Amino acid sequence: LCGRLRHNVSILGKHTGHFPVEFEYEPGVLRKGLEKLLGLESKTLDNGHNHRSAENATELPCLAPRPPELCSGCPHRASFYAAKAVFEDAHLYFNDIGCYTLGAAAPLMTGDALLCMGAGITLASSVSRVTGERAVSFIGDSTFFHSGMPALMDAIKENTDIVAVVLDNQATAMTGFQVSPGVEVKEDLERRVSIEGVVMALGAQHVERFDPHDLTKALAAFERAKAYSGVSVLIAESPCPHYYRKSVGHPLTEGCYTIDQSLCAECGRGACGMDCGQPPVLATERNMGRNRALEKRNQPPTGVASCAVQCPLGICIQGYASHIAAGEYAMALELIMRRNPLPDSVCRVCHSPCETACSRANIDGPVAVNALKRFVMDWAAEEPELPYQHEPEAAHGHKIAIVGAGPAGLSAARDLLLRGFSVTLFDQADSLGGMLRLGIPRFRLPAQALDRDIARILDSGADFVGGRTLGRDLAIETLLNGEYEAVVLAIGAQQPIRLSLETEPGAPETIDALDYLAGQSGLAAGRAVAVVGAGNAGVDVARVAIRAGASRVTVIDQQSQIPALHHEAEAATEEGTLFRMGMRPVRLSAAAGLECVRVEEQGTDNPVSTQKIAADLVIFSVGQAVDKRALDDLDLEWTDGGTLHIDPESGRTSHPRLFAAGDMAPV
Repeated sequence: LCGRLRHNVSILGKHTGHFPVEFEYEPGVLRKGLEKLLGLESKTLDNGHNHRSAENATELPCLAPRPPELCSGCPHRASFYAAKAVFEDAHLYFNDIGCYTLGAAAPLMTGDALLCMGAGITLASSVSRVTGERAVSFIGDSTFFHSGMPALMDAIKENTDIVAVVLDNQATAMTGFQVSPGVEVKEDLERRVSIEGVVMALGAQHVERFDPHDLTKALAAFERAKAYSGVSVLIAESPCPHYYRKSVGHPLTEGCYTIDQSLCAECGRGACGMDCGQPPVLATERNMGRNRALEKRNQPPTGVASCAVQCPLGICIQGYASHIAAGEYAMALELIMRRNPLPDSVCRVCHSPCETACSRANIDGPVAVNALKRFVMDWAAEEPELPYQHEPEAAHGHKIAIVGAGPAGLSAARDLLLRGFSVTLFDQADSLGGMLRLGIPRFRLPAQALDRDIARILDSGADFVGGRTLGRDLAIETLLNGEYEAVVLAIGAQQPIRLSLETEPGAPETIDALDYLAGQSGLAAGRAVAVVGAGNAGVDVARVAIRAGASRVTVIDQQSQIPALHHEAEAATEEGTLFRMGMRPVRLSAAAGLECVRVEEQGTDNPVSTQKIAADLVIFSVGQAVDKRALDDLDLEWTDGGTLHIDPESGRTSHPRLFAAGDMAPV
């Protein structure tokens, strides 16, 4: 103001240049303006520091910078955490003047705009009206009484789509711990004016009050507010611990926590040798924290989750599931690909022991872990470039030969390449993939998915030599005496196990499951097919036979329950396969096809009844064994189970330069 009032009184201020128009009137600004107004000698240096005099100035020590963060034990932190965990980054947050302004800082980041006292609600209402999106506002209890009630009343009148969060710490903490309106101190803090009552009197229909330190209840309240349409008012009520100690005379004992630094940034997997190597990520931490708080179990989980323990590859399932929930698909991909050499294939054919062990299996069904993995891999396949690339160690010149280019050989190649080795894959087939390509039907594992896995390994530097059969035109000793320092055997178990059945002349034609799957599927066209063995391979055979035009497909097995994957057996049944469990085949008959006996009748006084299975084609799927013939000259040690005896840590066989992997090595 500038002008003359009666009695010739001058008013000096912004318009006369004595005080600036912009920014706050801090002590240095006021001092400088008063010195100018009164015509006094300036005692303020250009740098803004106040001194006793410009001539005899002594530089004061600088105070250590204090980051803008909420105090220890502040209930506002829990409120902001719950809000961000529920509404995430997709919603806009509008803050207000007070301690809760600090909610805008990392890692809480719940303040997209700040204008003035009382504007949190009005900003949220305005933006919601313009964007049509639900907005979240924060206001303190003191500010609510000071300037928030008119803003809230207007929002209610206009029915704006906002969530108004009143952070009630029962004190005006930022400006000197003035008592919040309506609060009095007796033996404890007591509110004389109910914020909840005022809000309801203003016309709010959805009002909830909760203790923000009870994270489960806080998250549930925010979830309900998120789903509501119109004005929701949440009152997060918990006293300021500093004011409480000062006023009541003793510290808070509820809602306070201590930090065990030894557990920070740890999930328990490192001690088990299953560390994923990823640093904590904010959005994932929020999601995992929310999930833990909302768990219905009475006791918190201990150790490593059962699903991760049962995963043969030790993949951090909670990690990539949380990354997916947080929208961090690239980080989920990294967790999957670090431990899984063939992720596109595995997510389609894995037997999912993690889902069997899932803690929710007996509650509402297991988490669809394999489907989550497939979602990430399908997402990555659509990206212009693979979002995650392995970082191999520097090449050191050592060369390794791998005999067998199936899943075990490919996995070994990937791991060796990452460790700086040069790798050459040999296989009797002209293409890579082994049983993944020859033994699994394409409706379960599309060729494109397998090819993506193989391409990543070849692009990493692996060489491939096809059409070389061990024991015929490929010898281990030749490889070891040549350029390779070691050989990895990964030829699998490809020798079919045949049942010794009495066979009559003119009995049905027989074939082994692997031979049938590898290219003989047309044999089933128009014929009644009996499949012996209800494992995964047997169910695959049945489903392929149906697609090939078989008139009837029956699967028998000695076990009382189908051992194949449940969803695969269900699909086979829906497609027309008949399962006959508890049956043992005894004879191939020209007249009856396949004759069987019931297993439970054996060894009893009851006469054994013969069950006849009509069949023109019998396919045996009772297992495979390792073909030892090509390795007879190496004098290797074998186990009683017919696999190579290896060092469980390194995979080394009794030969110092020969290693084994996959079906050749004991599980």
